[in-house]
Amino acid sequence: MSSLACDTRFDLLPVELLIMIFDHLDLDSLKNATQTCRNWHNVAFRSTYIERFKLEMGLPQLSRYFKKDEHGTPIEKRKIKKLITEAVACVRKSQRYYDSLRLNVLPYMLAEFQPLWSALQRKVTANINSLELDLKQTPDKSIVTLLANTIELMPKLRSLSLWTLCGPPSYIVFRHSSVQHLKLHCTNFIAVDMPQLESFEGPLCALAHPQPLVLTKLKHVTLTFGPDRLYGPSIIQRLAQVETMKLIFRVTESLFLAICETCTVLKELNFWHVTVSDRATTRHLSRLVYLRRLTFHSIGIEGKCSFDLDFDLVELTRLEELNLGYIELGETSLIRLPFSIRALTVSISVANEVNVIQSLVSSARQLQKLRLVYDGSKTTDVVVYTMKCLHLFALLEVLVFVNAKISERVFLDMDGPMYRMHYLRFENCDLDRNNLNGLCEMFPNVPLVEFPTVSSWFWAAKFTDTE
Repeated sequence: MSSLACDTRFDLLPVELLIMIFDHLDLDSLKNATQTCRNWHNVAFRSTYIERFKLEMGLPQLSRYFKKDEHGTPIEKRKIKKLITEAVACVRKSQRYYDSLRLNVLPYMLAEFQPLWSALQRKVTANINSLELDLKQTPDKSIVTLLANTIELMPKLRSLSLWTLCGPPSYIVFRHSSVQHLKLHCTNFIAVDMPQLESFEGPLCALAHPQPLVLTKLKHVTLTFGPDRLYGPSIIQRLAQVETMKLIFRVTESLFLAICETCTVLKELNFWHVTVSDRATTRHLSRLVYLRRLTFHSIGIEGKCSFDLDFDLVELTRLEELNLGYIELGETSLIRLPFSIRALTVSISVANEVNVIQSLVSSARQLQKLRLVYDGSKTTDVVVYTMKCLHLFALLEVLVFVNAKISERVFLDMDGPMYRMHYLRFENCDLDRNNLNGLCEMFPNVPLVEFPTVSSWFWAAKFTDTE
């Protein structure tokens, strides 16, 4: 019996035929198939076939259904229900299962949310890895409870994002044993019990659930809303292993002290605003011996208008970047920096410029990046003392002036050229860029001088990325 010969190789099959074959595979089988050859891998993940793993649902603009017709009769809202029912039927009919879902729940969908979620749940529960829910209107407790109960049953879920204007009127706990990344965009009434969390973004009070006592795997947090005054500082005990922390709300002194005492492995810390009782409170930062980056957007002393603060950070021997550019330091403020510091942003005024520069010369001659932020009126001249001291920063490579008034002869006040400098920038400064005497002579190796006019706060965020 003669054998049948076939010249067609599987790796030469048309993309359209491969897609038809892949559609009959479950996720595990498809994953194995993509490891067979580069062609199959590219078809699965780099062609339009990737859309199989994304569920998108679109409903027409329904605002017209809430209007009245020409006779003044409201158009029936049952049409909305019909459209959502059709969407539910479409989901149920689909043979596909998804590992990623993003769902925007608009206000008119809340009444029919439960059947829609029930249909979706059957398609995503077994395999879903990433879930994003955006509730455009404050849901009632039954919807939040439904979500909490069903999300707990998704065994492969690793990333969860929940957006809502506000939570229900009483606390509901979201539990999951394997979620690693959580974004919770609401202000209150939702707590989480997720021991495997590695990153968290949301209100601090959401972490109030007592178990486990310390979230040992949680390394990165962005706290968007402040704590309840009764237990705020105590929640910090759960964050003892966090390495990066950003707080974008007003931090009380008790919470500030709790962070300094508890979060001793922090490497990066960013405060929006801190209120302290006296100028020496900031010295408690010395306990954060692993800190590498520190930012203060603002800081205030209770009952005082003075901003004379003590930033004695000499014990932070791993600190590399410090941003104090938003703080109006008083003329008697103390700045002592460790030898490890490489990049600094600091605020300058007529009253404090000499004091600040003296402090830097005495403790931070090893600076490589220096950003001097003057007051926003652009009427503060860069003083002669500052220019004469620049050569003392022998390792300085990047220099930025913000909101300063630069005279045409300011560079002639320098004591000598700076050969290591390769980046010079004037942000929102008052100067004549075509008439700066001595600029090229003092900075002979700067290939380009930039004169952007954008606001200083934008570039403050970019400063650490400057080359």
